[in-house]
Amino acid sequence: TWDPDVARLALAYARQFVRRLVEEASNISDVPDFRIVLTDRDLNFEQRCSGNMGDHLIFLSHFKQEAGTEATLMKEALESMITADMSLEQEFHAAVFLDSDDLTDLTTLQAHVTRSANLLVLLTPKLLSRPWCLVEIVTAVESGVNMVPVEVQRPGIEFIYPDEPFFQALERGVGMNSADVTLLQELGIGLEAIADSVRQLFRHIALPFSPHKSRKVRQAELQDMWARCELPTKGIDRADSQHDVSCCESHGFYNSREAHSGAEEEDETAL
Repeated sequence: TWDPDVARLALAYARQFVRRLVEEASNISDVPDFRIVLTDRDLNFEQRCSGNMGDHLIFLSHFKQEAGTEATLMKEALESMITADMSLEQEFHAAVFLDSDDLTDLTTLQAHVTRSANLLVLLTPKLLSRPWCLVEIVTAVESGVNMVPVEVQRPGIEFIYPDEPFFQALERGVGMNSADVTLLQELGIGLEAIADSVRQLFRHIALPFSPHKSRKVRQAELQDMWARCELPTKGIDRADSQHDVSCCESHGFYNSREAHSGAEEEDETAL
């Protein structure tokens, strides 16, 4: 007979067992002599995982038609970086969430944003004309979610950064059809709130993501994004929680902007 409580206990034990194996890899033997002690935190994590929605460290906001491939690449890479970061004290049901997982229920989408620590907004030409993306940005601002704008830089597309005339037009609903305005109003989101939230997004310096460049350049760009993310766990100093360089290199990632500049130089040399 299936017992969900027993299953959660088994999963919690397995997670801790694998973690101890990794920590003591240099001293491992055929008969490990360490003990596994489960805490309430371990069991609570498995309880959250058994539900329909858990917390997210990163929410990737994007317009699927323009940045669907880039969002998928970023999701996989960021998940690997999160897994490799042993400084994280909190585990997540879905550490990185893609907004394209559910575009039919905006209320659920808002809940995912509010339960995220960071909103990474992939800047592409039509992003700010999509009601779902605007809802995500407004919800992040109202919920105090850290926002990181990321400009997708690849041949054939160029994101035009908004200026004051753009914000004034946004407040009037220019470029939106009546269905979009009605949808936003049903969620209690006015045009002024949208314009104000987008302004706040661009108070943050945008970071680049260049899917067409070398692997080393992309990794350095992702590392910069990770450095801008906030950790929800209390008591962790972001400056002290950077990956150990050797650990990052072993996972194919590089720490600091020096790696980024070095990667650029190598890329230019290759050209």
